[in-house]
Amino acid sequence: NTRKIERKFNTEVGEGLSLKNPTARTVDKILVYKERDSLKKSFVETIPPVKEQNESNSNSLLPTRKSEPVLSNEFISCQELFTIIRDGRNNVLIIDCRSEEDYNSSKLRYDHCVNVPEEIIQSGMTAGTIQGKLSTESKTLWAYRNIKEQVILMDWDSACNKLNGKITILKKILLNWDPDVEYKNPILILNNGYEGFMTFYPASTTKVINRNHWKNQTMEVRLEDIEYSNINEVPMKSDYIFHHQTNNVPVIDRSSKAAAEKLYNSDDLQKEKEKLLDESIHNEQQILNKITELKDQNIQNYNGDEAMLEEVRQQLQNERMELEDRQKELEDRQKELEEWKIKYNLLSRELDEEKVKNVENQKRIAEKERMEEELRMKRQKESVDMDKRQRELEMAARARLQKPRIPTFDRGAKPQPIIDNSSTIVRHFYGQGRAIAAGLTGLANLQNNCYMNNIVQCLSNTTVLAEYFISKKYKQHINRSSETRGRIVEELSAVLKEIWSNDYGHISSIDFRSTVGQYHPMFSGADHQDSHEFLKILIDWMHLDLQTLTPEVPRGNLSAADKAWFAFLKNKESAIFRMFYGQFKSTLKCCVCGCESATYESFSDISLQVPPISRVSSPDIEQCLENFFYGEYIDDWDCPKCKTKRSAIKKLDITRLPKVLVIHFKRFNVEINNDGMLVNSSKNQIHISFPLIGLNMAKHIAPSARTSNMPKQMYNLYGVSNHYGTLTSGHYTAFCKSQELQRWFKFDDKKVTQLEPSNIVTSAAYILFYSNNSNLLL
Repeated sequence: NTRKIERKFNTEVGEGLSLKNPTARTVDKILVYKERDSLKKSFVETIPPVKEQNESNSNSLLPTRKSEPVLSNEFISCQELFTIIRDGRNNVLIIDCRSEEDYNSSKLRYDHCVNVPEEIIQSGMTAGTIQGKLSTESKTLWAYRNIKEQVILMDWDSACNKLNGKITILKKILLNWDPDVEYKNPILILNNGYEGFMTFYPASTTKVINRNHWKNQTMEVRLEDIEYSNINEVPMKSDYIFHHQTNNVPVIDRSSKAAAEKLYNSDDLQKEKEKLLDESIHNEQQILNKITELKDQNIQNYNGDEAMLEEVRQQLQNERMELEDRQKELEDRQKELEEWKIKYNLLSRELDEEKVKNVENQKRIAEKERMEEELRMKRQKESVDMDKRQRELEMAARARLQKPRIPTFDRGAKPQPIIDNSSTIVRHFYGQGRAIAAGLTGLANLQNNCYMNNIVQCLSNTTVLAEYFISKKYKQHINRSSETRGRIVEELSAVLKEIWSNDYGHISSIDFRSTVGQYHPMFSGADHQDSHEFLKILIDWMHLDLQTLTPEVPRGNLSAADKAWFAFLKNKESAIFRMFYGQFKSTLKCCVCGCESATYESFSDISLQVPPISRVSSPDIEQCLENFFYGEYIDDWDCPKCKTKRSAIKKLDITRLPKVLVIHFKRFNVEINNDGMLVNSSKNQIHISFPLIGLNMAKHIAPSARTSNMPKQMYNLYGVSNHYGTLTSGHYTAFCKSQELQRWFKFDDKKVTQLEPSNIVTSAAYILFYSNNSNLLL
């Protein structure tokens, strides 16, 4: 570039000066060359030094460049980034969010640089979604953001006073939607972008390109193709003057000599001639001196230019050699990293094999427990049969003998105690850190199981339920003949016990997740699932695992609601049923004759329809409840009195309130085609307000059920399950109130932080957990 500027400069100087007379050209050339020296000096000063010296003793990662204005903590200058690349630091990850075409055309000479094309960056995405759209090589570098000391974002030309939209969106995604990564330092943005860095440090890039030319391919002339004449080919002023000097001698017409002598033969004419001759000699001498002076000055300027260019070439050569040394060092570090990667893969494989062995051991233990249970039941049945035969023999002998005999008892028929093998199972929680207090232990995200973690945290803060499991009272009620043979409640109890042990800041619920996936394949993979669906299945499992036989209640004087309640129980109830279940009454009333028909149905949660955003600006939970319990018209109802189809009014009421009231907001709208495939899905993120204390359910109770035996009708909030994102890609968190500390906390997988009550009610609320603080006999 320096050579081309020199050529262009000399060509323009030659063309401009050739149009003037010799004297004017001489003066102009003096002024032009002075201006050229000034321009060259300023141009050389703009070239950054090959090796910058950091005179400060600061240990900061990114030193401040003195020649640039002081930037905020959110930006890094081009000189600071060049220092990082020049020193070969491998603890920095640079994320280039220019388009893929621009990145492939020109990029940094730095191995730890990953391209996240601006075409894939959209609002509402998570870091996991972005990773899925990257190439295999880019995914490897993208994963380094968790271990690097510093992450730097870069696009074409973002600056501290002008931020482009894509780089802003990417930074928000990394800060707010990357839950599995803890950045060691704040994320920085390169001031003036790649274009500014390429301008100052072209040797640190693969290719120097003109961004304006790159955007507009219709330019007819490229600056790189313009050729300038060599500096030695520029015609100099002295050559021009010497070439024309002989033509300046006056030509005398000798034919007019006789006439001239007659006219100018006097002494005055002779003196005038001598005066003119002296002046001509003096002028020629001045011209000759000026020519000599200009020639010497041109030679000095030329020598100075050559020296400056030689200095620039030497600096570039030194910088190239230094970059080659850095490249060799980076290649050695890359080989070392590959070796560590191989060791890590071997270790991961060993851990996976150990997990598989543990799962197989658990299966063998479960099978052993099943066989022992069957053997015990068989022995107990045989003992009962033997006792019956013994009693029959004794009665026959007593009839034959007059003397009564002392009855005998077979102690072998006594039922054997249930053997608890749950304590022999080896579980791995991989606990880390230190908890804030008991019950405030986080749960690591295992392949997108945040939908599971937030529900477990809400159940953990259901204080009576947690105490029931931790104190092992549940062992008296385990039903080994259920579908899961009691394993679900055993694994959940182990997780809750670890959460409340106050030993670790966060743990991994590997065994609980594996057991859940074993009995329901939908929860075994890494796909996103619905936390409400998981909660309903988990409550049903816990109820079946803890079912116990109860004495049959005489139903002669029971109300219709109570008869339906005990018919649903079938003499088998559990602590889970008494805590979470309530009862609806559905009444159909004929619009013609007024005939009523009532049916009863149990429930473990209430799912409320969310109003559209355009219809209601700021609804509250009471409006949603009223909409749920209000009557609705239905057609073609078979009226038992009219004996024909009539229009009727359907009305829902509550006849039995649960101790723990779970309310679910229907935020997702799903369209399914005839083949059962998902066609379209959307989420309603309208903000719904709800009270933290004093939710009154009295107005929704059926009049026939309003008795003194009705449990408390005022509920207080203690848990919220939140959902962020879309149906297919999102994240769950939990807000829970610690009953011991009487403070609210946010559970974001393994992160647990204190929360102000004013931040609990948000548009992300998905499931609410209310309690009426009734005494539960579990």
